Amino acid sequence: MTAQPVRVGRVEELTPGVRRFTLVPERGALPAFSGGSHIGVMLPDAGAARRNSYSLTSSPYERSFFQIAVKREPASRGGSAYLHESVREGSRLEIAAPVNQFPLANTGRHHLLIAGGIGITPFLSQIESLQRWGHSFELHDCYRGAENAPFLAELRERLGPRFHGYDTSRGARPDLVALLRAQVTGAHVYVCGPAGLIDAVVAAARTLGWPRHHVHFERFSAGPQAPTRPFVARLARSGQDVSVSGGSSLLDALDAAGHAVPYSCRIGGCGTCEVAVIEGEVDHRDHCWTDEDRAGDRRILACISRAKNGHLVLDL
Repeated sequence: MTAQPVRVGRVEELTPGVRRFTLVPERGALPAFSGGSHIGVMLPDAGAARRNSYSLTSSPYERSFFQIAVKREPASRGGSAYLHESVREGSRLEIAAPVNQFPLANTGRHHLLIAGGIGITPFLSQIESLQRWGHSFELHDCYRGAENAPFLAELRERLGPRFHGYDTSRGARPDLVALLRAQVTGAHVYVCGPAGLIDAVVAAARTLGWPRHHVHFERFSAGPQAPTRPFVARLARSGQDVSVSGGSSLLDALDAAGHAVPYSCRIGGCGTCEVAVIEGEVDHRDHCWTDEDRAGDRRILACISRAKNGHLVLDL
């Protein structure tokens, strides 16, 4: 994947914990993208380059700049902390082309958007598209205090009665079952935010019998993980053994051994880093495959899943 150089044209402090970065191309034009897309931003990580994904918050119809809004995470491994502490106006970065793993369903009769916290970001570009298309939609935004909601005032004014806000610091929360039950047949629901919110929306949709393909979600983190144990991955084509420590991922171990696997989200949410498995039991930890997808342990998502019994043989 070819990285594109960009310059940071503007840095805005939207809230005490969220900054918006406006990225302009160093040369040429920026690529097209659709509502819900993200870009990969190359960031230094212990002397190497690491790509972190951030939703595009600017309009899909604006090609002269990209915007991302980044919340500084207390447990940042360097991505959000680096952007907040080290990136200034005029800084130069490299980005990967936009990818959309959270697209709108063009055939939806109505689009129910549910955001939690910084999970509002992918909806900003989706809303731009929905308004351009004249599609029916509504936004339900859960936030912890207005001072922590970077786009609250803008969205209230822009969407009017289509906007529904819930200040969770005051105990306000949507009744998800009632909300989904009230939707018209053919509606699609989209949710992004904390794992608890996503899981609750998915559970409510399942309880009410919503078709699986009408329920869309995007996670920002993998959520709580079971303890990780070291294992060995044998690469069948070369016979090389790659050791995966308890604190590392198969993806990182393969990369360190010179076998770079394409990836995007790094949280088991997109399927980009799929690797074929020849032998061994897989401890599947992804969020994007069904039980049918995982059956037989014939493939693994290298960014997050692991070996159950100490070894795997991979078709690499």
